[in-house]
Order: sequence, then C-alpha cells, then structure tokens
Amino acid sequence: MLSEPSPRNFQGHGTHTASTATGRTVSHANLYGLAKGMAWGAVPSARLAVYKVCWLFGCTDQDILAAFDDAISDGVDIISLSVGGDIAADSDWRLPCHGERDFDVDRRGECRAIPWQGQQCGTGASVNTFATKNRDDHPLIYMQGNATILPGDCTALPDINIVKGKIVLCKHFSDEIFITGIKGLIYIDDSSLDVSDLYPVPFITVSSLDGLNLLSYINNTKNPVANIHKSEEVFDSEAPLVASFSSRGPNTITPDILKPDISAPGIDILAAWSRVAPVSGIINDTRVVKYNIISGTSMACPHVTGAAAYVKSFHPNWSPAAIMSALMTTGLMTKHYIIYLCSSTLFFEASEISHFNLSSMLYTAKPMYPSARQDELSYGAGQLNPVKAVDPGLVYDAGASDYVQMLCNSAYNETMIKIVTGDASSCSGSSNGTARDLNYPSMALHVQSGKAFAVKFLRTVTNVGGARRYRYKAEVWADHKLNVTVNPSKLKFSELKEKRQFTVSVSGGPLPGNSTAPATVIWSDGKHQVRSVMVLYTD
Repeated sequence: MLSEPSPRNFQGHGTHTASTATGRTVSHANLYGLAKGMAWGAVPSARLAVYKVCWLFGCTDQDILAAFDDAISDGVDIISLSVGGDIAADSDWRLPCHGERDFDVDRRGECRAIPWQGQQCGTGASVNTFATKNRDDHPLIYMQGNATILPGDCTALPDINIVKGKIVLCKHFSDEIFITGIKGLIYIDDSSLDVSDLYPVPFITVSSLDGLNLLSYINNTKNPVANIHKSEEVFDSEAPLVASFSSRGPNTITPDILKPDISAPGIDILAAWSRVAPVSGIINDTRVVKYNIISGTSMACPHVTGAAAYVKSFHPNWSPAAIMSALMTTGLMTKHYIIYLCSSTLFFEASEISHFNLSSMLYTAKPMYPSARQDELSYGAGQLNPVKAVDPGLVYDAGASDYVQMLCNSAYNETMIKIVTGDASSCSGSSNGTARDLNYPSMALHVQSGKAFAVKFLRTVTNVGGARRYRYKAEVWADHKLNVTVNPSKLKFSELKEKRQFTVSVSGGPLPGNSTAPATVIWSDGKHQVRSVMVLYTD
C-alpha cells in the first residue's frame, strides 16, 4: 500500500514492472486463458533491488533522488523508474544524468511506450476475461438522462432495478456502476480505443461512430439485446503501432535533443501480479490472479531496463551512454507480425440482421513503417531490438563531462551546474556551443518556420566490433526538403575502441509551421547497420 513504509507491493503495478524486467521463467502463465504460454522477464537471472518512492500524496523528487543515491551506493547497475507525470515534461534537468552506475532511459521523465496492439478486431479495446455463449444475449439499454443527468452518463449510481441484468451503453461511468448487477458495459470513448483495461464485468470500449450505430439500434429495436464475447489472441499485421498515450516529442527542455529515444512494448503486457492486489482495482472485484494484462508507459519502461541489462551482461564495462547508443542505433523500423491481445467482439441482434460486428474504429496510432518516417517524434529510433544491440558495431559514447558541457551550452551557470552534478564542475574554459553538440546517437534541430536553415552536427563513433579492420560507408536517406551530406563518408577502424569523427551537414528551404523533416544516417560495413535518426521540426 502507498501508506505503508515497506517497498512490498500491494497494488500490483510494482510486481508487474519488476517481473517484466527480471521475472524468472514460468510455464502456463496466463490471465484466464489469455496469452497462455511460457513467460520470463528480460533478464531472469538478474538480482532485483526495490526502493519505495511513492506515497499517498505522490512521488516527490526528493524521494526519487534519495532512492537513486541509495541504489548507486548499494551497487545497483541499472535503475528502472516507471513513474510519470506532467511536471517532469516541463521542468529543468534536475536529476543527475548518466552517472557511473545509472542508466537514464528518458530525461523527459518517463520511458516511451509502443504497443503491439489490436486494431483489426473492429471494435475498440478491452481485456474481457468472461466467457460467454454465442446466444448468451442480454437486454441492451442506454441511460437516457433527466433534468440533472446528461444522456449516457453512468457516473451517478443508477436505479438498480433499471440496469440489473442488462448491458449498459455509457458515455461516462464510475466504479459504482459495477455493483448494480449489470451484465456488461459498452463505453463510448475515442480517446482510449487502444487501451485494454480490465473490469469485473464484460466490458468493451467503442468509438463515437460505433456508439451512434448502437444508439440507433437501441432506438429502432423493440427489444435490443447484446453480447460481449471474451477477448482472444490474433495476429496483427499493423503492429507495431504508437500508443495514443505514449510520450511524444519534441523535447520541451532541450529542443535540439531528440525525444523519445526508443520505443518498447507497452500495450497488453502479461506479467506477474500481487496476490493481494485487486485484479482490476474496481469495487467488490475480489478475483485473485498470479498474472495480469495491463498497459502503459510503465510497462514499456522495464522492457528498456531489461534490454539495457541484457546488453550490459555482454559488455559489463560499457558506459551508460554506450549501452543507450547500442539500443538506439539498432532499433527496428520494419513491419512485423506480432501476437497481440485482441479486443472483445460485440454482437447485437435485430429482426432484420442475424448479427452485426462493429468495424468502424477511430484511432490515432501510427505505424512504424519505412514509408512513414515522418513520425520520429513519436517513436524515436524505432522499436527495441536487444539481440542486435549486443553487437552494434559502433557506439556514440559520452561521459559525465560531456553532459556537463551540454548543460553549459544550455545556459546553465556555475551555481546551477553544481546543483545538478553535486560536485565542483563548472563551465570555465568551455567553448561556445549548443546542446546539439552532445555526442548523441540521434540528431534534432528546432528551426523557425518560413526561414531557410543550415546546420552541422559533429559526432564521434567508437569501434566496439572487434580488433580487426572495419570499413564503414555512410548511407543517407533524407526528406525531399533536406540536403544532407556526411564528411567523411567513409570510416576505417583497425583497433578496438578506436574513435573516428564525422560531420553531418544539413540545409534546406523554409519549412511550414508545425511540420517535420526527417532523415537517417546509416554507417554500414556490410554486417552492422549503425542507424541514427534525425528530425528537423518547426512549431
């Protein structure tokens, strides 16, 4: 519980994220038969340390920083923080960045999420664990409202005699609706069609257009009925997609550092669940489960944490920046078929039709296809690929002094620098520069709309492929609005940890407002593809 001083988990969230990163191998993991199979965390052999930072009043910076200090003192290698909020996205760089032992996935305050998610079942989203028969129909009603309650508003506790034993169509609802004896709930909401939540009754979210179709059916049918079928697993040809709730750029703190960095699974994630935690968090839901399926950026974060730990297990002496570079430059941008948890299917009957399968979904998810590269501000360097990250070929390395230099280039004075670093670091003797001079695996630039631009990015890559000779050649893909050149266009390495510098020059004509112009620079030696994404954008 949040009020308890113990880090033990009583709500399920911490157990879920911890097992995603480090859970041991188990057979027959499932949620009421859904996603059944063998499951394990990203690094099952890793040791886990847990620090409590959240209380009933929230998760304060002081508690988070204190936990970081304790973790580093205890010898923790990688810190995972599945905590988010609005403050972090609009505040300064208050937390220490890339210290000796911490791996900071996203300085905007939260790991990014990208789902394998359902958009092909045709009906909105839910994790419906209740098995129903094909003819197990129930009366379907719509809360008509009155002088004080709007139509479709199910937030006030309705007359139990009206809703008991029925499936209710709602535009708004509260937890109290689930203690009235309803047989199911259909929720009209365009904003959460890609989020599969769990409820104590059969439940499904549908678009406003599907809601209108349902309302028309109710109003034009003498005895309208409906049946919400149990969720099932299918293959999704559109995956991976960016979730509607996923953290998106641009970076509000440092506009010339691309955010997000990387994308990871965050929709319909099956993982361990506390036996004392409510499976849905709804009133009177007393079901107990070993595993649960939930969604969120909190679920994506431990995937990245685990991937970082996986890479570190092969390269224990790599810096946090090198590990991050390996993850980013090997991210996937291609179309993949991935199993996802399909939303429930809703059927309702009328005299002239035997069944009607809702199919008109509205959603804001965007695919990560090569032909849709304009959305790097949503998915960053692409979807996480830990196996390839073990052997990236080249890395963009950086140390504590490089990040101090970035802060100096971001107009931080000596007092502010010391607050961030906790030591005597200063900007004395630093050359004038910008934040984009940081040796980052990606490149970004905020440009003024309506004005031509020209910019150079200086980068250094380190050979981690081995001691033999490597020859890399630069390959460039760029939006037609950009002119991109790389100098030199070829790099030679003959020793491990050998470094080479190069410059990326970008120019172009005026960009319209609220637009992006992406590009990609790939260093290839025939085996490795070291890919760096670039985005120029306007307000």
